Formats: sequence, structure tokens, C-alpha cells
Amino acid sequence: MGVSEILIGLSGKSSSHRKTVLESAFRTLSLKERNLIKEETENQKAFKLHYEVISGKNYLHECLPEGSEQRNQVTTLVHMIEQQKLYKGKGGEIVRAAVCHLINCLCQAEIKFSENQMIELFSTLKENLKHPSIDIQQEATNAIQSFFTS
Repeated sequence: MGVSEILIGLSGKSSSHRKTVLESAFRTLSLKERNLIKEETENQKAFKLHYEVISGKNYLHECLPEGSEQRNQVTTLVHMIEQQKLYKGKGGEIVRAAVCHLINCLCQAEIKFSENQMIELFSTLKENLKHPSIDIQQEATNAIQSFFTS
């Protein structure tokens, strides 16, 4: 999950992604918590403006240049998770949801994949769409949408 969010931040897609995440988190808050968040001070407004400027810049190619070892590790992370069979046992469902979220963020960050990697990622998403957990299905649905629109 951390790698996913770092990719989004580096790619300059933070502000659009942030809105989606905040909307889903906002629904879980109590009325008192919602009212507290809605009240904006001058510092919050200044931070928001500063955040909008920074979060819109793409630093991905500087931090993870194409062909670098770090970029290769990020693009093969799903494959490594599947090789190690981390979907099994305690926490397997969390790992499945995190993998779908990672694929979603990789696509939103516009990371390029080889044809074999694309086939493997699509296969992973199809498998997770069939999972009985609605949370995993939702993450897979979001990832498939990003997969085909990027």
C-alpha cells in the first residue's frame, strides 16, 4: 500500500487521487468529525494551496528513471508477491486488496509495462474479481478501470 501511494505522489496525480480517497474516508466519519474537518483556518487554506502546487508535479522519472533497478523492482512487485504465494494464510485477503491497489496506482502513474507483464497483471485482476470478498472485488474493479483507461 505504501509503494502504491508513493507512486501516486511522485507521478503528480496526488490531488485527483486524494479527492477519491478523502471522499471514501469522509463517509466513515461521525457528524462531529465531519463538522470539525469542514472548518478551515488560514493555515489550512495556505497548506492546501501549497499542496496543490507540489502534488501536481511529476517527479516519477527523476526518482524512478526508466531502466533503473528500483523501477524494475516496482514493476515486478506483483509477480514477486505471487511467486512467494503471499495470498495464502493470515493476511492473504489484505495482500490481495493491496495488490489490486498497487496495480491501480501503477496504471494511474502511467508506468509502462511489457506485454507479458500486462497479461500477468490482467490475469491477477480477473482472479481477484472472482474473490468472495466485496472489498477485494471493489479494489479489482477500480484497478481494471485504471488498467484500461491508462
